[in-house]
Amino acid sequence: MHAGRADLRIALGAGERSVPVKLRYLPAAPWWLPGPEHELTVQVARASALRHLPWAVVLLALGAWILAGWRRPPRTERALEARPTPRQPRRASLHWAPEAFPSGGWSGAVIDAHDGTPIGGARVCISGGGTKRSVTTDARGEFTIDAAPADGPLTVSVHAPWHSELERALPPPGRLTIALVTRRRALLARFVDWAERWRSASEASPREPTPGEIARAASERKHEDVVAWANAVEAAAFGPDPVDRHREAAVRALEPP
Repeated sequence: MHAGRADLRIALGAGERSVPVKLRYLPAAPWWLPGPEHELTVQVARASALRHLPWAVVLLALGAWILAGWRRPPRTERALEARPTPRQPRRASLHWAPEAFPSGGWSGAVIDAHDGTPIGGARVCISGGGTKRSVTTDARGEFTIDAAPADGPLTVSVHAPWHSELERALPPPGRLTIALVTRRRALLARFVDWAERWRSASEASPREPTPGEIARAASERKHEDVVAWANAVEAAAFGPDPVDRHREAAVRALEPP
């Protein structure tokens, strides 16, 4: 109430109609005397349809964002030659670079062929032409071998506890990067090469044969030697026990002709 006027708010709900209203004054103190009751009719206007427009805009924007997230990107046709070639399995290798070395010999590193980690404690041997030298790689897989006179061609061989041996003709002095394959992977790769030749044309498949698959097929054909070899490869390649040179040799001795 201010200056004899009061703002009165009444919630009447939506819908166009006339609503009768009675007003009665209730005094807040005994010296205020109420007047007579007033009756009037309040005309409720029709609600505007635009009052829901902001919510509709928000819901439409949210729906468009969700549909954009669910929509699968358009398919693009690529030329066959543009497709990447399948990744080839990594093999043991020796790479040479003509890097100068103070003594005119060889320096280099021995690494794992699959993950590139250095192989410490590997023995690098150079022999031939009346010369024989060997060194052991450090924790970084690095080694150095001084040059030595020789009467003939030289070979380099590398030995590590859990990696298959590598032997190659020794390049001229420079930098050598020697990659070794674990004995597990070497056994499995040798098995896959053999099994792909052993499988018949009707059994040809784009995926590599597994030892268990070949063992089952060999058992049906009564090839017990193949079954024994496949089971030995599976145990060595996927079993918990480490594979050293003795176990690798024992598994390879079971390989059928």
